[in-house]
Amino acid sequence: MSEISFVTGGMNSSKSTAMLIKAYNLMEKGKHVLILKPWRDTRDEDVEESDANTRQCVFNSRIVKSDLEGFATKNVAQFFEKDMRDLGAALPEVIFLDEAQFFSKDDITYIEKLNTEHDIPVHAYGLRVDAFGNFFPGSEQLLRIADNLEDMSQYCSASGCMNKAIMGLRYGRDGKVVKTGSQVEIGGNDKYKAVCRKHWKDGMQR
Repeated sequence: MSEISFVTGGMNSSKSTAMLIKAYNLMEKGKHVLILKPWRDTRDEDVEESDANTRQCVFNSRIVKSDLEGFATKNVAQFFEKDMRDLGAALPEVIFLDEAQFFSKDDITYIEKLNTEHDIPVHAYGLRVDAFGNFFPGSEQLLRIADNLEDMSQYCSASGCMNKAIMGLRYGRDGKVVKTGSQVEIGGNDKYKAVCRKHWKDGMQR
């Protein structure tokens, strides 16, 4: 059976860059690759409210600007059972999941079903926990089922700290650490900083 791999790392640890390079290399080998991300990831896109389940998008990263196309979806099961059929598309040979933490538990369970029943390798990339230290549903399910786990390390963003950044702090407009709120709030370096466990605790306890 083909494996499910889950690559984790803090913000700005180049997860999406690594995904794009791997996907591109497989496409160069002639593989039919599908890149999928959750609908709610709207960074670098001007997305209007829609009743559609799926939209087409181009995948980029902080480092790499690519022309690799894929889809953003609200419901993975509907995407594979209806949207792909409507597009006349065949099942892919390899599935990539970007921003995997934002998928639901049911989404990841369906991906596992495809992996098991159709022998499709799955490569997922995402955060493990949110800014409050809680698992994202998608990440929690991937940690349960993944055959391979890989961590992309980076240094803590705190001045002079060389510890591994495994957590993230969210900042409000006032520049203060946000300690409560919604689990998902899309943003980049303007809202989040990747930090080590020590500096995350320091920030949350101030």
